[in-house]
Amino acid sequence: MINQVLFQALRNRKNEMEVEMILTRTLFDGDMVKVSRRLMIGLSFFICLFFAIGCSQQPEDPAWYQSTTSGDTLESKELITKINDVNSLFDLYEMRQEYVLRGGDSSDIMMELDRRRDQLVESAETFPAIPGKLDFLGWNIQWAGVDPDRQGSEDTEKYRISGYFVVTGKMDRDWIWKIMTKVDEKDASVLPPDRQKCRYVNWQVHPKTSTWEPGEHHVVSTVMELKPVPYYIFATMFIYPELINHGAFDYGWFVDPDLPPVPKDKPAPHLFSQKSAGKPAPQ
Repeated sequence: MINQVLFQALRNRKNEMEVEMILTRTLFDGDMVKVSRRLMIGLSFFICLFFAIGCSQQPEDPAWYQSTTSGDTLESKELITKINDVNSLFDLYEMRQEYVLRGGDSSDIMMELDRRRDQLVESAETFPAIPGKLDFLGWNIQWAGVDPDRQGSEDTEKYRISGYFVVTGKMDRDWIWKIMTKVDEKDASVLPPDRQKCRYVNWQVHPKTSTWEPGEHHVVSTVMELKPVPYYIFATMFIYPELINHGAFDYGWFVDPDLPPVPKDKPAPHLFSQKSAGKPAPQ
């Protein structure tokens, strides 16, 4: 009798107080003689364990501002410490995006994220990607996997390349972010046949820059496919079909970290007639 009642209560996810009431009522219905002391202790332990497990599950995907054990939002002091330990504009941008998208509602934390961002912006070298309209603050390149369709002796690796931009003026047109990857003459054979003579490949990204407002910060990204050789990476902003463009801002030589590094004194290949500038943002 008592086992059936308890089972039904637990199956229907009754609360702990109701289960206790069922136990008490059952004891006064004449079933006391059928329940031994050991069984009562065992049932009590099972009930406590059932409710404890249900209340102590760890969050599956805690955000950076949440506890990894309880999922609760961390104390403001701990969050501020975490924010001030970040030295990458790209990481801080992602943290801010996650905080907003996942329901973070503390104006103090938002102010602290913006304050730390402004500190990093002040220490970064900026380049006028579009003079008077858009500044470029730096690059971030991360490995994004191997192309499964191009396995072989010269696997094509995928990399996510990102640029950090700050809007400084009215953006009334949709500008194209044109990224170029150039190789040495000895490595030209790894490029598509129609690009081997010029020795570089273009990658174009089309952000909706006409919707950007002064003071906004934007990270623009794309995925590139590169062979295991050194590439000189640089970019420019331009408009088509007028072909209006501005000076190139360069990342410099890039090679997969698992390959021998490029000598620091290796000269840059010929790019444009304009002077190139720009360095990676603080990482």
